[in-house]
Amino acid sequence: GWHELLCHDSTGSVAARARVHVRPGRAVSCQLVAGTNLTGSALVAGQWVAFDMEASDACGNGLSEPVDLSTTGAHQVPTVVCSSCVPSHPPRVVQTSSGSWEVQLMPAISGSHELHISIGPTAAVGSPFTVDVRPGLVQGRRCTVVGLDGTAPFLPSNFTIEARDAFGNRCLRGGHHFSISIAPKGHGHYGKVEEIIDHDTGEYTV
Repeated sequence: GWHELLCHDSTGSVAARARVHVRPGRAVSCQLVAGTNLTGSALVAGQWVAFDMEASDACGNGLSEPVDLSTTGAHQVPTVVCSSCVPSHPPRVVQTSSGSWEVQLMPAISGSHELHISIGPTAAVGSPFTVDVRPGLVQGRRCTVVGLDGTAPFLPSNFTIEARDAFGNRCLRGGHHFSISIAPKGHGHYGKVEEIIDHDTGEYTV
């Protein structure tokens, strides 16, 4: 910020004064913006989430303006590693006009995961964070079928559908709507689907 610089003579009197602007030094630490809580957060696979980080220099001064990466280097940018992310959708770190950093990530693998954030060799305050990733929306093309090995005409049979999201995560709740049909419809006797049982666990018996 702006400060007053006083120059004293040998008698202690002020001989000169000037106003100087002191800019923050190179970023050596970072932390979540106040009010942001990642530990224990419930994220959803396939959905982007964003949060802000504040960087500080060795004297604790916050960076109040964007960093010129052409002169300071990439070591000024926070590094984000999340065990739930996949190479096709890596975390993003975007610099804001206020000097803070917006972290954007899309988890892909469900379960409990660690989120590591650092700037240079220094971990962010509270890192690693533990986040819980829930399965995303059911995608029919990723669902799996168990027990459909074959059957005989006019005999009842059954199989199980395992609901999965776009990344193949098992969905652990019911309430999804599946449409089952039998083809080809040859000879006029192609059978029918009697019942679809929702076990409310992501599994459906047909």
